[in-house]
Amino acid sequence: KCGSASVEFSFSFGSTCGMATAQETWKPRANRRPGDEKRKPVGPNPYLTGEFLPVGESPDGRWQPVGSVVEGAIPADLCGTFLRNGPNPEFDFEGKPYHFFDGDGMIHAVRFENGKAEYLNRWIQTKRLQAQRQNGFAFAEFAEVASVEVEPGKMPTFYHSKYDKDEKKEYRSPANTAFAFQAGELLALNEADKPYRIDPDDLSTKGRMEWNVKHGCTAHPRVCPKTGEMFFFNYVPASKEDKWLYCGVLNPKGELERSFPVAIPHPVMMHDCILTENYMVLFDLNLRFDLMELIKEMQTGKPTEGPWRHHLELPARFGFLPRTATSDKDVKWIEIPPCGVFHFCNAWEEGDEVVVVGSRFHILHLDAFSDKAAESLNNKENEGRMTMWRLNLRTGKMVSEQKLSDHPVDFSQIDWSTVGRESKIVYAAEFAQDKDFGFRGMVKYNLKTSEVQTYRHPEGHVGGEVVFARRKGGSAAEDDGYLMGMVINRNEGSTECAIVDAQTMKLVARVKMPSRVPQGFHAFWLGAEMRQPRAKL
Repeated sequence: KCGSASVEFSFSFGSTCGMATAQETWKPRANRRPGDEKRKPVGPNPYLTGEFLPVGESPDGRWQPVGSVVEGAIPADLCGTFLRNGPNPEFDFEGKPYHFFDGDGMIHAVRFENGKAEYLNRWIQTKRLQAQRQNGFAFAEFAEVASVEVEPGKMPTFYHSKYDKDEKKEYRSPANTAFAFQAGELLALNEADKPYRIDPDDLSTKGRMEWNVKHGCTAHPRVCPKTGEMFFFNYVPASKEDKWLYCGVLNPKGELERSFPVAIPHPVMMHDCILTENYMVLFDLNLRFDLMELIKEMQTGKPTEGPWRHHLELPARFGFLPRTATSDKDVKWIEIPPCGVFHFCNAWEEGDEVVVVGSRFHILHLDAFSDKAAESLNNKENEGRMTMWRLNLRTGKMVSEQKLSDHPVDFSQIDWSTVGRESKIVYAAEFAQDKDFGFRGMVKYNLKTSEVQTYRHPEGHVGGEVVFARRKGGSAAEDDGYLMGMVINRNEGSTECAIVDAQTMKLVARVKMPSRVPQGFHAFWLGAEMRQPRAKL
């Protein structure tokens, strides 16, 4: 038994196995929305075609055998479920504003046990998706804000604004970004909503977590492996009370223990946080929300980008909030040179210093279709580099900032049992060397020896985020297991799950999925040892 339980795209995709599957023949729902008759259709959207083309759900919500093992063999000591979250709009957005961040959340899962694997994909049944089905139409909120038409001297009409909140005036998100596992619950996450509880056995949605506060949870909370607590934040850029940032803690039972505002001078975007033994670490890159500036530009007919503006004339800064805090009175901010970080690996304390490791970018743009964003995405000097910072809490100064290699990377990963204590090994996905979205391989960093090892996907293949999966019965070593990730075979229009030995960085197996899996966001490994016993496959 297995223990207990704007870029351009020029390629096209056919079916996975020569015959189209139910997922691939699925068609999106008609999308006739209020206000469309007053607006001009928008041009072709690269995030709705090719390897981003949405798919339907697994037939009858049942697990399917994987297509085949293309190369190697599924290891018998790989036991658990690989999960990938991402946007997959159920409604048709052809000719309508759409951003990759807007799609309805869909989970793709591969379950491994005893050298076998099976696949399942399902939409997350969010309040947003349910409201869209009831209304018979859907808006893409992120895209709407940046693409609304404005007459000179007039205020814009945001047709989506009356539909993006529920009866409690709480934002309804697509839950399409990431996962966490806390208090025995698998959670699907997005930036601006409360987590959705997912049953990993059939990917059904058990419901949204309900707290007695209106704010939500970041897509990247941190669960302490020692205490079982989950630390999170939520930024609220349109707050009418100027309370733009909240921090909170769930106790080991998954109940909201405390929540409080943290004062910041401007509304900003924060995506990830980290933990040490004594601190929750926030990161303010000064990616500010300025809707009025965008509206002014729209009124003159010269919008440069969306409402999020990265201010490189200002320093970035780390915020150190005591883990026992009940208010922001003891938070300590330490400035660093201007930069952007979306994803951190880990952080830990060494005397007066805190060490932080993550992927550092020069500048970040959230509007993927603006000229500035396209220039940023196509600038090789701006690709993320794994970086280590040392911050002195006693002096309040940065001690050093060290680039660990020249590999362009993001989607930082670790063995999650090491959260808050020193990491010897960290991982990341290596960007593809073209204008297309995706990653060409996996990178392993040994922080003790400075050795950097890589694995590259085959020619014509592009991957997504990779996760570390501990080997059943293995040691406590941070690389005694496997790296896994979804990989698109552009030559065939199919999708594979790549399994790589984390110690040698050599391929173990390429497992073909029974249906195409579109590009998405974050992945997660739910090891069998993290769950209660269940029936064998």
